[in-house]
Amino acid sequence: MKAYELGLQRIKLEYWPVEAVDYLISNYKIMGNVEIVEYFNSMFPKSKGWTTSHIDKKLEQLHLKRNKRDWYSIIERNRLQGRYGNPNPKKNGRQLKVIVTFKEKKYLLKPGQSKEELFDLIITNKVEPIEN
Repeated sequence: MKAYELGLQRIKLEYWPVEAVDYLISNYKIMGNVEIVEYFNSMFPKSKGWTTSHIDKKLEQLHLKRNKRDWYSIIERNRLQGRYGNPNPKKNGRQLKVIVTFKEKKYLLKPGQSKEELFDLIITNKVEPIEN
């Protein structure tokens, strides 16, 4: 009774909706945390709102990690949308190059392109192998 008079109460936990977890799993490699937070605030509103810390913690709980190629794709996508800023013309940026070997020929994987997409292009003869 005393705790109630003081205004103390149990914390009301807000659990992750199943749709939000599914969306996070399917989009964490192509979207940054800020974009995901903006989407969640509009589609899955919470009383205190979503933060990037929520996204980081859930990714860690699900054992999901982004590699350098994922980060590069996210940054380039944000640059194209005008969210990340323009590249510095004085600085010669390092671009990641991923080379895939298929039937003893080497092919270049472009940023944002998946291996499956590249293999589809190789099978349909829409991409040429690179020279050594």
